[in-house]
Amino acid sequence: DAQFACLTQTLRVDLGLLLASPVLRDAYDRVTFACGQLLQWAPDAVTKHMQQASRIVQGLGLALRCGWRIHHGVAKFSANALTVLAISEDAKDELRREAVRLLLGGLLRWLLDPTPEPENPPEDRDVCGCTFLSPRLSAATWLERLFEHGTRRWVREECERFPGIVQLVVHLCLVV
Repeated sequence: DAQFACLTQTLRVDLGLLLASPVLRDAYDRVTFACGQLLQWAPDAVTKHMQQASRIVQGLGLALRCGWRIHHGVAKFSANALTVLAISEDAKDELRREAVRLLLGGLLRWLLDPTPEPENPPEDRDVCGCTFLSPRLSAATWLERLFEHGTRRWVREECERFPGIVQLVVHLCLVV
């Protein structure tokens, strides 16, 4: 738990500093991976037994928002971990709801990003089964995963409360 307290501090670093330093960007990528791996493979255990669970979820929410500016893998890996938590039946309710809120807010930002798919995509574009390199197209992938096995009650409730839901749905329709 103490190690994750240190790691999650890295996810809160100033974006200006992060973008100015390749070393910090690499560290951010590695921390996102460590926190995301833990959360996506054991969402119920993390949320119920780790004191740092809330900080891990919040940190991944930050990585979701700024990840595209670092590397597409940071953004997509964060989205995957938050999606896994958001749909986890056995995870702590308050944290899976927070994951839904962070996803909706972050993915709305992605849907508004006009960055096109590159003409010559790199080979390392597949992260967690998503090969899109445009944030808005990638957002569609994670939203599909959020709802692919039916809408869970808490996901529906958080969508109903999300102030940007109309904008999200309109832009999702425009993208797909």
